[in-house]
Parts: sequence; structure tokens; C-alpha cells
Amino acid sequence: MRCYININNEFDYNNYINFLKDAFETSFEIIGRHENFIHLESKKYKSYLLIRGENYDVFNLLKVLPIYEKNLILITCTVPFILNKVIPYNCGLTKNKNVYYPLDFNTNKLVPTYDGNEFGLNFNPCKSEYLLARYSGKSHIYERLDKFFYCEKIKNIERRITND
Repeated sequence: MRCYININNEFDYNNYINFLKDAFETSFEIIGRHENFIHLESKKYKSYLLIRGENYDVFNLLKVLPIYEKNLILITCTVPFILNKVIPYNCGLTKNKNVYYPLDFNTNKLVPTYDGNEFGLNFNPCKSEYLLARYSGKSHIYERLDKFFYCEKIKNIERRITND
């Protein structure tokens, strides 16, 4: 699994790495940096790419990032909009890839985050992230992704956006 975590002055990525270890029940190695992101990799779940960050940074990363994985987990706001805009720039975003994104959008398609201290986390998670970790060890990661995230094929998102 490859992960790209948006870093800024207010976000301690070390806490998020610990969260990923718990949620996916695997270890991650820091590979390096790519612009505003720290790049992590795990030997498990090779068909998954996780990107967490601000939507404009995620958009810029997706424009240039080679994508080999069949499954993308995007933890950001306005995922369908971002994907529709970035597809022309990145041939790795083929229409048959699966995209997982948080369930809890508000009416503006923004993903609210919650005070992580209330959940014993040292970062502010969205609801889907919290649930992903909360139920680790109780069900397999694939079941948790299907339960706590939307999952769509890129071609369906693209079709829905163009029909709206």
C-alpha cells in the first residue's frame, strides 16, 4: 500500500502513521516527500493507494502521480469533483479503478472532521477514518472499507458528474 499524507504546520503525521498502522494492521515505512505530502509504503495491500489531504493539494498530486493501484482511498472533500477534473491529466486514473471516499459529506460536499482527543486520537479524523480504526481487529480491512466509505468505479463518478 502506498500512502500520501498532506503535511502542514498543524498536522503531526507521526500520529497519523500510528493510526494507519492500527487501522490497516501493518507497518509503514517513510519513503520520502512529494511536494506537500509525505510518502509511506507498506508491504501489504499492494493494490491500494491512500491519499489524505486538502482537496486542492490532492488535486495537484493526482495530476502528476503515477497510479498503478486498482483501488484509491481518497480522504478529502469533493472527491467526485476532483476526480472529474483530474482524469484528463492522469492516464493512470483508468475508468475501472475503484475509489473509496468518506461517507459523511455535508450539503457542500465537504467532509467534517472531529476533535480527535475525544476519540483518543492525536489528529482530527473524519467519521469514516475513525470507524475504520475503531473496528480494526473486529472485521477485515476490506469489510470496513466497504462499510465505512463510499466505493465507486471512476467511470460511474465521471458519468454522474457529466449528467448533473
